[in-house]
Amino acid sequence: LAFNRSDATLAVANAIHGTGAVSYDGSGTITVTGNNDYTGSTLINAGFVNLQSSTGLGTASAGTTVANGAQLYITANVDVTEGLTLDGIGPDGSGVLRKGGAGFTASLGPVALAAAATIGLDGGATLALSNVVSGAAALTLTGGGTVALNTNNTYSGGTTLAAAVVNLNANRALGSGLVTVSGTGRFIIADGLNITNAFTADSVSPGAATGLLMVNDNTNGTVTTVSGPMVLNVLAANGGHFVGPNSSGHLNVSGPVTMPGVGSGYILSIRSGNVRFSGVGSGYDSIEVRANTTSIGANNAIAPTAVLDLAGNGSPTVPTYFDLNGFNQTLAGLKNTVGPANLGVVMNSSATARTLTLDLGANSHTFSGHLAGNLGLTLSSGTQTITGTNAYTGNTTVNGGILQLAVASLAASSTVLVTNGAILQLDFTETNQVAGLVLNGVSQPAGVYNSTTSPTFLAGGGSLKVQTVATNPTNITAVVSGGQYQLSWPASHTGWRLQAQTNSLSVGLGTNWSTVAGSTTTNQVSVPINPANGTVFFRLVYP
Repeated sequence: LAFNRSDATLAVANAIHGTGAVSYDGSGTITVTGNNDYTGSTLINAGFVNLQSSTGLGTASAGTTVANGAQLYITANVDVTEGLTLDGIGPDGSGVLRKGGAGFTASLGPVALAAAATIGLDGGATLALSNVVSGAAALTLTGGGTVALNTNNTYSGGTTLAAAVVNLNANRALGSGLVTVSGTGRFIIADGLNITNAFTADSVSPGAATGLLMVNDNTNGTVTTVSGPMVLNVLAANGGHFVGPNSSGHLNVSGPVTMPGVGSGYILSIRSGNVRFSGVGSGYDSIEVRANTTSIGANNAIAPTAVLDLAGNGSPTVPTYFDLNGFNQTLAGLKNTVGPANLGVVMNSSATARTLTLDLGANSHTFSGHLAGNLGLTLSSGTQTITGTNAYTGNTTVNGGILQLAVASLAASSTVLVTNGAILQLDFTETNQVAGLVLNGVSQPAGVYNSTTSPTFLAGGGSLKVQTVATNPTNITAVVSGGQYQLSWPASHTGWRLQAQTNSLSVGLGTNWSTVAGSTTTNQVSVPINPANGTVFFRLVYP
């Protein structure tokens, strides 16, 4: 049975029976609404076939082929069990297979790509491909809707995403070829997957807070991995490049991330969620982190040429973290360009001490956040200003340039090292106790040092007091006064960390110790008494 109409739309409502094939050969539009049970193949050679019945293509035994220049257009929310063979881009480039109308359609049969094929998705429409997509050809996805790739596909010609949202629900959902993204295209990855495809992105603008690669926020602690190499030819994506889960788990970008070149203004953007970089980064001038925790899983996983732009997520109380996670990292500086700027925290959550090195060249940057945890700071060149109250426990080394500190918060158990030609500028009025001071390789005796005593190395109104920290065990003295715990310990033990944990009465003492902020630079701390806390424990830890 052949339909060859080039005029106005023809509606086929009556059932088609038999063992033969049905072909659509004209350039017009034919709407199929009947429940057909013919067992032969369906050939859509030209024009538009508007499918509004789940059995409109007959039984699933012989399959349906859609030729280049033709289109199978599904407007109703019907599931299709036919195997489909797709061959081309459609009559107007909108897809040889197209899902229209708001709503959901599932394609339950296999899809074979006989040649490079385009699937179109109208705005508000969702198409789920739940069987294998195969073939050596390429697949293009376009339009304003959503496609769900629900199984491991075997097509090898690559994937082009010009628009649309693609839900990836299997490790090899994108086949084995290169993935190219442009326009407003973006991917939402199911938790726990490992996507191995190589990605290239050009002029992507996926939309505010959506991200080029986004992980479902229901990971429950699992890790979702993107392990293929990524080339991002994008100056600044609206919505960012990566959005990880906000609750638990993280998106692990383990392949190399490359942008076109230093000096061209390229920014690697993490807008929200927990994201970890474990590959090698190169070719970008800045990395912006706007919420949650971005961490590294290898030394210098972030391009050493990049300035870290780290700030809060709009909340006046919730910090944004960059975590060394037990690795070393060199950056071209620290800065904030959005608020609240004081809520950016560079930290090392690992028990293994690591170093953050800042190499600014001839540039100057100001960071209103602070550094915390088991890390040391080294400045190699340029002028870096830090205005927050630091809580890092490692050493501070100034090998070149000027390091300006606005708050006296260097750890009392740490050593400060300054070489010839470098300056540590103490922009405060207090005296900051440290355990050691090395000026141009010479260790200094106990005493007070400042811009008057050591003008070659120190500037500003503050001072450093070199005093050895006692390492013998000691006790905490606790006094209750005015609704506060007044905790103190000997001045000789300034530099020790006061740690606390709070648990219910049924739990009691656990292992969830955390360091009380600012405790390494003093020997007394006041803690508010909260009657709602079942148990509260304190201890001193060296260093």
